[in-house]
Amino acid sequence: MEINNRRIDEIYSIVKQKISGFQIKKNNNYTNQYKSIIIVWPKLYKSGFFISCPRDLDTQIHLCEICLIDKNNALYSLYNGIEKVENYEHLFNQFYQYFLNLIILYNLPFSILKFYIKNKNKNKIVSLESKCRYQLTTHEISTIKYLII
Repeated sequence: MEINNRRIDEIYSIVKQKISGFQIKKNNNYTNQYKSIIIVWPKLYKSGFFISCPRDLDTQIHLCEICLIDKNNALYSLYNGIEKVENYEHLFNQFYQYFLNLIILYNLPFSILKFYIKNKNKNKIVSLESKCRYQLTTHEISTIKYLII
């Protein structure tokens, strides 16, 4: 268990250096000395990306485990349970993938997609990316920019 606690401390220091603009908390459950890291999503209280290194994790093969945590401290995953991560590159890729899918894309206004589908035959602009560039209002761009930065 001591190896796993040292691993979480190491991951915490690297995550603090590599990921900026997010609140990063280290949890300690004093009943069993279990440590974990939560990277909190912007505008959401306690919801975020959960990193842990439980006792049964083989630290020779895996760096850590990841999943999501909701505001009630319930762990969940979008796929088939808690995912094991083998290196830092995979950890950061998963973090930004979840952030893009759950926060950025979710906060894009539905009206953009609806407008794109409705007018796809009328306009010469065919990609959703181009449509977002030309149809977002200044307020929507500022909101998304705030989430990204």
